[in-house]
Amino acid sequence: MKKNLIWLTMTLLLAALPLLAGCEQKEESGPGPAEQVGRQIDKAVREANRQTQEMKKRVGEELEQAGKAMQKSDRPAER
Repeated sequence: MKKNLIWLTMTLLLAALPLLAGCEQKEESGPGPAEQVGRQIDKAVREANRQTQEMKKRVGEELEQAGKAMQKSDRPAER
């Protein structure tokens, strides 16, 4: 029985070797498709963040001007 278990284990290991060899990481000269897509996503997120910051700044400036205009209109007229 022990002999059969040893033979079974040896057979399974030998059968698994070609599968493990197929998992070897291949050397490529450039980034793969997933890495390229990841870089494009990173670039798009950075650009969206930049545009959001610009818009936030503009909205803040407009609100500041609107607040000043409201303060001026609330003052009583001077004679």
